[in-house]
Amino acid sequence: MPLIEWDERRYSTGIDRYDNQHKRLFEVLNQLHDAMEEGHAEEELGDVLRELERYTEYHFTDEEEFMEGCGFADDCSECFFGHQEMHEEFAQKVTELRKKHEEGSTSRWRYWSSPATGSTPTSLAGSKTRVTASISPPRSTTTTSLRTT
Repeated sequence: MPLIEWDERRYSTGIDRYDNQHKRLFEVLNQLHDAMEEGHAEEELGDVLRELERYTEYHFTDEEEFMEGCGFADDCSECFFGHQEMHEEFAQKVTELRKKHEEGSTSRWRYWSSPATGSTPTSLAGSKTRVTASISPPRSTTTTSLRTT
């Protein structure tokens, strides 16, 4: 069962390029979810984490360049810089999680989700780290946060 499914009404930006990229991010998050739920080897988890890291970097860069190019960064600089900051925090946490995984700090993973809040939180816990990723987009954008404790 997927962690999160694409809902056109909830997640669509109306821009095919970015909707397709967001759908790909959903696919990678679902791959991570599936690998953990099915108890796949640590190597597969590492592969999915590296793909998530690579693809978020690609998508965030592309989306931010588009926002700057269309004038969004100038028209609503507070919105743009807030969005950019969320991107940076998420990317840093994904990288941190990947590094911890490679160092063996997350050798025992547990996973759970609780979509009762209207968002889709994902918690990944290892023996030395806990990561919570929450996707709770407003109508036209996807807000993604990732926190380690």
